[in-house]
Amino acid sequence: HVSGMRAVFGRDGALREIRLADGRPVRDDGSYTLAVPDYLAGGGSGFSMLRGREAVNSGVVDVDALVAYLRGRPQPVRAPSDVRVVKEQS
Repeated sequence: HVSGMRAVFGRDGALREIRLADGRPVRDDGSYTLAVPDYLAGGGSGFSMLRGREAVNSGVVDVDALVAYLRGRPQPVRAPSDVRVVKEQS
């Protein structure tokens, strides 16, 4: 799952386009900040593309961040309705 972006994949599964939430395209020469659990940042589940990259440990446990986020949302919490990952139909 992703947040803050929209990804479009072709019928062949190839990534066609990525846009930020504000509609700007992600640039090959751009620099972006990701928030991921330390397990993935360390290469867990074969996610090796982030290993060795500059990283800052926020010191926040992911489940604690989720609980704090959910407590701050209007209740009941509803899943976002925006489409973030799209597969082309033709």
